Amino acid sequence: EHFYTDMGRVLVALNSMKATHPLHASIATGATSTALTKGLLGPHLYVTVRHAYDGVLKGSADQSIVLTGVSGSGKSRAVRDIVQYLCHCSAKEASHMPTRPIDTMAAKIRGALTILEAFGHAPTQLNPNASRFGLVLGVQFQQGILCG
Repeated sequence: EHFYTDMGRVLVALNSMKATHPLHASIATGATSTALTKGLLGPHLYVTVRHAYDGVLKGSADQSIVLTGVSGSGKSRAVRDIVQYLCHCSAKEASHMPTRPIDTMAAKIRGALTILEAFGHAPTQLNPNASRFGLVLGVQFQQGILCG
């Protein structure tokens, strides 16, 4: 089953109430990362994030990803997946460094998301754990490495 389709630069997630796409579990494999970079796997959230990250590496204009949908459509989950993939990309860029500041920064970002979710979720008729806030998440990079 395909979870994603696209319309140009717009990615549409379908069947969001079902289990996570198997690609999420296999992100760490070199073949999967290469296929994502080259766009060989078709529409996917990570392909969209990779395009934005490549824009950061090229030093082009600031990049944005906007998530929208009804309650329970998977926006909060997508934010976590975006952060996970950005941390993965950044860690690969930082792999040559003797110290790994990315590990600390990634933990801080994931921790901040956890705190926001802990205080900002409440049950609704459609979703027992709905976000009750809008989220604008900004991350900074230096030479492709997540720094803030």
